[in-house]
Amino acid sequence: MRVEPGSAATLTVSVKNNGTDADRVEINLSGLDNDWVAVPVPSFMLEPGVERAEKILIKPPRTAESKAGAYPFAVSVKSLETGAVTDAPSVLDVEAFHLISIEIEPKRGIAGFLRKEAPFGVTAINLGNSAQNLQMFADDPEDGCTYRFDQERVQLSPGQQREVGLSVQPVRVPMVGSAELYGFTVTARSVENPLVVANASGQVERRTMLTPALLLAVLATVALAGYWIAARPKPAQMDSLDADATEVLAGKTVTLSWAATNAKSVTIETQDGPFLQGLKPTGSTTVPLNKTTTYYAYAVNEMGRSRAPRQLTVVARIEPQPQPAFIASFTVSRRNVNVGDTVTVNYKVSNATKVQLQPLGVDLPVKGLDSYDFIAEQPGNMTLKLTAYNVKNEAVSRTQTISVRDVSTAKILVFKALLNGEALGSREVDVGTLVGIEWHVSNAEIVRVEPDIGIGTSQGALSFVPEKTAQYKLTAIDSSGRPAVSRITIKVKKPAPAPTEPPPMGPPG
Repeated sequence: MRVEPGSAATLTVSVKNNGTDADRVEINLSGLDNDWVAVPVPSFMLEPGVERAEKILIKPPRTAESKAGAYPFAVSVKSLETGAVTDAPSVLDVEAFHLISIEIEPKRGIAGFLRKEAPFGVTAINLGNSAQNLQMFADDPEDGCTYRFDQERVQLSPGQQREVGLSVQPVRVPMVGSAELYGFTVTARSVENPLVVANASGQVERRTMLTPALLLAVLATVALAGYWIAARPKPAQMDSLDADATEVLAGKTVTLSWAATNAKSVTIETQDGPFLQGLKPTGSTTVPLNKTTTYYAYAVNEMGRSRAPRQLTVVARIEPQPQPAFIASFTVSRRNVNVGDTVTVNYKVSNATKVQLQPLGVDLPVKGLDSYDFIAEQPGNMTLKLTAYNVKNEAVSRTQTISVRDVSTAKILVFKALLNGEALGSREVDVGTLVGIEWHVSNAEIVRVEPDIGIGTSQGALSFVPEKTAQYKLTAIDSSGRPAVSRITIKVKKPAPAPTEPPPMGPPG
């Protein structure tokens, strides 16, 4: 169903009771603004088998809020006895209506010899319910003015208003002459629908710089003023007092500069009293600043000094002491490493502008990354020193020491003691027992055992009789002279002590 804003559309709803009992039903409409809808009889009784038609009035107001377009809605009929609900969907098509208006402020503007353009504000208002694309025009019957809009086309949504600047300039603006009034009309027209149009009127008054009578009066006044100015004594005037900076560090200097007219000298005072006297009318000087100071400059001549001084305040700022750098943590991933291993340094600092890691000579990031990896290249103890600097280059340090081992490429694969073909382990053997030794090394230039039991090859086995408990150290040395060591211990039982014979007994007495 279709409806024009401001008009009413009637929707007929037919309800039939298909039940066996009388029922009270209620009619509702959802999906539309409640202010648009009126249900004269919202509920009624319906006997079994009876069908009844009721009206629903739909009247969207003729305002911009009733936007053109399709509005889906639903009519529901609810049984107040059983609670059953039946819905019937539909669509309301709100037709578009077009209405625009424009206003001009101010109604009258002034243009003259010095300000050739008169500014106006043109407010375009879309009072319709559909978007409008407006073209702006302006003219006057005499063609005495030119017109310039800040924006010649204006897009307006329903209910929207927008102000556009308009500059009106008379074609001729003489320096001397009489005032003239021009009436002009501003037109806003829809680009899509030229029949949609709105007008507003304004006026611009063209003023000359001087009327003939005023010109004569001005000339006479100027002549009198010139004579009076030339004849009267001129008081001293302080024109300016400036500083090269209005805020400096306490204890630094500031350069003051000044200029005066009709003056023989300049005096500068502070809140504490006279400061500098007998200065040239125009000049500059550099003075120390230990505290925030307000300077007052006076121009001086034979008539005295100027009444109103030039005033200037320079703030002495105390330089804040920077926070000391702080190392919150400094750790290494491992303290004992081999040559060629990677070591990770972890750190956290605050109030730092620079972080260095020695003896590596590395500048570490202050923010973002908080770790650094390097490869241990030289054997021995290595002391890492982390130093953090603040903005004044004051340093704080922490150290970590790691031990770097140079590992041999020689490998001891097997070195064990055997008893009857089985590993001896931690068992003890009797004195005189034959014990086997088995060994196997790789990448070794030299192989030896201490104490020497005759091992000198990279692989083999031998048997011998250990005399006592002893530890045997197998050393395999690679081509660079780096040793690899393995140890085994063979435990020999101590021999039982010899039995002690009792002393012979004498003959019985």
